[in-house]
Amino acid sequence: MIITHCGSDIVGNDEREVGAELRRLAAEGGVAVEIAHDGMELVLR
Repeated sequence: MIITHCGSDIVGNDEREVGAELRRLAAEGGVAVEIAHDGMELVLR
């Protein structure tokens, strides 16, 4: 999962803490997660 719309819960808090919590929750569900950032490029094949 790539989070592309970062609301105040992500932007207004410590990115490292939020990212760690998101990764923990995603791992529980067997999902990989990444927070998008300006200039991010992704190649889909």
